[in-house]
Amino acid sequence: MIRGNYSLAKEVRKNEQKHKQKLQQKQKNAHLNKTLQDVNPVQLYYQIERLENSTDLDHHQKKRLEKLRSDWAFIRKNKLHKEKIDELLKRIEKDKLAKEKEENRLKGKESIYFNPELNPLGMVPTMSDAVNGLSSRLPNASKPLKHRTVYQPDPIIAQLNIQPPNGSPPQFYKQVQNTVLTSFTSTIQGLPPPSSNKRKHSTINSDDKNHDESDGPNNFDSTDDER
Repeated sequence: MIRGNYSLAKEVRKNEQKHKQKLQQKQKNAHLNKTLQDVNPVQLYYQIERLENSTDLDHHQKKRLEKLRSDWAFIRKNKLHKEKIDELLKRIEKDKLAKEKEENRLKGKESIYFNPELNPLGMVPTMSDAVNGLSSRLPNASKPLKHRTVYQPDPIIAQLNIQPPNGSPPQFYKQVQNTVLTSFTSTIQGLPPPSSNKRKHSTINSDDKNHDESDGPNNFDSTDDER
């Protein structure tokens, strides 16, 4: 059944337009395939990552990011540079697992959060924001700190003419004190060690016992019987 508004010429033009679009898309894919064969996929991946991590992108950088993402999707879809990409993704996953393991490692005395009583394992504390309901994890740093932050002096110090104390500035971590038990004789001078006191006390007890036995009922004085 033929529709009343059916036109054979329009149908032919429509089919020709579809065929033309398919041909153009095929030519575009062939050109893109040939172009991306010479692209380094590792550099392409890190370019996308660097732009994604940037906070302030202008209009041209955003368009470039979209173009790079499109190229990366085309490479993944058509399996171009498959070996290089698989090796890259495996290395990234391995580095990610190693980083997570290092962040969760208990460093003990090497940790800047170490405390012999409160935190002997050196666990990393978690900062929580009760107002916003957010929590953030502090870096699992060890001492001495490799990267130190240098802060500029407060200008109000110069205005008030405050003189800082002499000596080196304070460090960002505090060395834990009293972690090693000292000997008894080193802390209290002039007193013998506990072992010698114990031996002396046992000697005194044995002398008292011998003295009591000598004064017992069996050891009587012969002069009293003669009387």
